[in-house]
Amino acid sequence: QGELETARGVHDGEFVQDFEEQISQTTEQRGKREQQVAWVKGELDAARREAEAAGEEASYRARQGVDRVKEFRSTVEERESEMSKIRNRLEELCAEMQTL
Repeated sequence: QGELETARGVHDGEFVQDFEEQISQTTEQRGKREQQVAWVKGELDAARREAEAAGEEASYRARQGVDRVKEFRSTVEERESEMSKIRNRLEELCAEMQTL
């Protein structure tokens, strides 16, 4: 800023004009960089949200899988119990048939 004021004081119009143009370009570049940074931050936030959603979906599916395994185990245990009862009844019937 000091150089600009000095140049204005001695009426060096060309220098002032060049210097003001540099300031304008620098300001414009800064604005573009700020826009780029804002865009990158937006993309990063979107990627984070997508990653979180994917993680939540994977966790949900894993819980569903665990629940299904529990259900299948329960069904298998019930059927094993039923088969054991049937087997015992068959053995009783066989024993009764041998006594006849």
